[in-house]
Amino acid sequence: MVASLHQRVWDTAIGTARARPAHRETTAPGTSRDHFVVAGPLAVGEQVRVYGGYDMEPAWLAGQREGYSGTVVDFIPGQNELSAAVVELDEEIALPLGAGAVRSPLVGRFLVLELGHVGTDWATITPRIHVELCADRPERRRWKDRTQGAWVESHATYERLSQ
Repeated sequence: MVASLHQRVWDTAIGTARARPAHRETTAPGTSRDHFVVAGPLAVGEQVRVYGGYDMEPAWLAGQREGYSGTVVDFIPGQNELSAAVVELDEEIALPLGAGAVRSPLVGRFLVLELGHVGTDWATITPRIHVELCADRPERRRWKDRTQGAWVESHATYERLSQ
């Protein structure tokens, strides 16, 4: 089993398979086991956690080191050729002035996630993503043609909480 797990991780690293941690099971204090499954593209209805950033303590997380959880509710035209994912957050968040491109305090419940690297897609295990916070659910139009939220992070990522 260990060899199989190592082979899956290697296959993932070189791009021949798409494995991801499905969940982490705690077996005893201070120990855990990862369970890997094959992942397809991100889909509407999946639960995700969006987190991380360029800085050690990204302002857009506003003290929420674990990030924000929500559900993928749509894919809309992106700024590039691939669609952007729309995530409805479990809870509304309020970001202070200075969190990304927030020019005044902003409250919102929707994140628009754009892929940040050429060659990644929505099946990539933990892609770098750009994050935009929107007060309302964004229209199904390209960024330049819709009401825009505030860009808050260029180096975030997400993990799937369900498949």
